[in-house]
Amino acid sequence: MRSRQELLDTRILIVEDEYLIMDEARIIVEDAGGIVVGAHGSLDAEVLDGPAISSDVAVLDINIRG
Repeated sequence: MRSRQELLDTRILIVEDEYLIMDEARIIVEDAGGIVVGAHGSLDAEVLDGPAISSDVAVLDINIRG
């Protein structure tokens, strides 16, 4: 069994345009002890100026809307 502490307090930004995948990623991160600072469907200026600055790690869909 994995420890809930694997991502302890790691701030993670999720960018995924498919809602179900984004939500599942959010659940996985939170279950591992991470903090989701944002879950967005696109990577626009608003995301880059806000949550991206305060994150330690970003999980990005490499084929957004494509």
